[in-house]
Amino acid sequence: MGRSEPSTRHERLRQQTSGVLGPLVLLHERSVPTPRAPPASSACSGWSAGSGPLSAVARHDLAMHTSDSDLLDSGSASSLLIVTGPPGAGKTTVARDLARREPGASVCVESDWFWTTIVRGPIEPWLPEADTQNRAVLAAAASAAAALRAGGYATALEGIIGPWMLDTLSAVIGPNPIDYVVLRPDLSTCLHRARTRSTEPRVSGHPPLSNPEPIRQMWEQFQLLGQLEHHVVDTTGLDADQTTDAIIQDRVVGRFRLSRITAD
Repeated sequence: MGRSEPSTRHERLRQQTSGVLGPLVLLHERSVPTPRAPPASSACSGWSAGSGPLSAVARHDLAMHTSDSDLLDSGSASSLLIVTGPPGAGKTTVARDLARREPGASVCVESDWFWTTIVRGPIEPWLPEADTQNRAVLAAAASAAAALRAGGYATALEGIIGPWMLDTLSAVIGPNPIDYVVLRPDLSTCLHRARTRSTEPRVSGHPPLSNPEPIRQMWEQFQLLGQLEHHVVDTTGLDADQTTDAIIQDRVVGRFRLSRITAD
């Protein structure tokens, strides 16, 4: 696969994300301390400006007065949790940790598994011609997550689920609230983690991705989030436990919340 110029990939992503989100809008059900203004323009139309992440002081104060159970019981866990980001960001580990910390029954749906069910004619998912395949696979994963959530399980759905796929997921998930978390370490960290993680396939015949070129391409796509930038957790200097702690503490104040509204 030849390498494209970054500007070409960026332009393609802008075209893919422009106008596809329809009636989805970023809502914060609780105010977040120290709001900051979003970028003037967004790669994802249909999203309103949100408040910034908790400051270090606010996060520390919240941690001193609450436990995991307090945070999760407060209502943030009523939503479906999506954990996404480029390869090597730590999605699977963190999503499973978040599910384990729920006070009740919980599940983690790994969307990568659904790609392994294609036994004939799979297309590498980072290629442009894979869009129809990718939407079908992610719709199946979202359907499973929605069914488990409806069955009473606190549900985390993890995988490479960029903003350009949220229209597909929202059609499946319906009016249920979504918490959307983007794990995004720097590129060198992603490449290092992908290169050094276990090569043992989770599903026979499907080894984890380690090719640096598609990892680099997907990492670049997650740089263009516009007003969804507030959903990013930079995990460059964080281990899995620290990342999980940060997400739980920010989730309770609605930092990651997406909700469907009726378009005017």
